[in-house]
Amino acid sequence: MMAMELKSHGYQTVLAKSGEIGVQKAEDFRPDIVVCDLRLPGMDGVGTVGKLRKMDAARSAFMVALSADRLEDETDRLTAAGFDAAVTKPLDPKALDRLVAEHRPSLLP
Repeated sequence: MMAMELKSHGYQTVLAKSGEIGVQKAEDFRPDIVVCDLRLPGMDGVGTVGKLRKMDAARSAFMVALSADRLEDETDRLTAAGFDAAVTKPLDPKALDRLVAEHRPSLLP
């Protein structure tokens, strides 16, 4: 659902059902923006973003943490882990647009 919603806002999307798959797909896709759930099966979102930050293909991507939990108290931990911003579920594409406009306006679709 989220991918369809993001596509309707002009974003090109690639889905990965685990952190490991996301890291593999990033090699070919070379993302500008990564929306990564913190609770992924296998490698969690923090581990996934840590690996992505070490890859040429994704190092400079705008990394957004996604969680069902409140994230206000997690800002320092998520920034240290490599995230640029954080949002709670469900992801509102307009909220993503605002984050991208604030941090990386050149990436807006």
